[in-house]
Amino acid sequence: MSTSTCMMCNGDLTELSSVDQVFHIDNCIDLKIETLLGEIDSLKNSSASNQTKSTYSHSEEEIVGASSSDEENSIDMDTTGMPNFEKMNKATLAEELDKFGLKKSLETHEAKQILTEIWLYVNKKKFPNSLRKYKKDE
Repeated sequence: MSTSTCMMCNGDLTELSSVDQVFHIDNCIDLKIETLLGEIDSLKNSSASNQTKSTYSHSEEEIVGASSSDEENSIDMDTTGMPNFEKMNKATLAEELDKFGLKKSLETHEAKQILTEIWLYVNKKKFPNSLRKYKKDE
């Protein structure tokens, strides 16, 4: 694949190798998809403004497996200082995954879920419900 401009951002690709061109275009596509998903979420939220619960397809409750009856796992958990994994591009997510020794090739959505669960466990001692069967009883 040899092209002179990026089909997404019209950036100049002449100085990049073929592999780097693919990575550049892949990153631009990821950014566009994330932007479109953000717009869709905004539309969903504005149409359901009278609801108190977020209309994201995967709320924090679903990601970390919190139950509404468990106060410790409530959606109102303090996430001060948590990086915004939802807005990270694929390259930044790969760097974050590498920090924990995880595969950099995870799907973007899966990587965001895993990084959120890791951050909540490391910083807030919130054990993911999806792994509860492996947790030793205290």
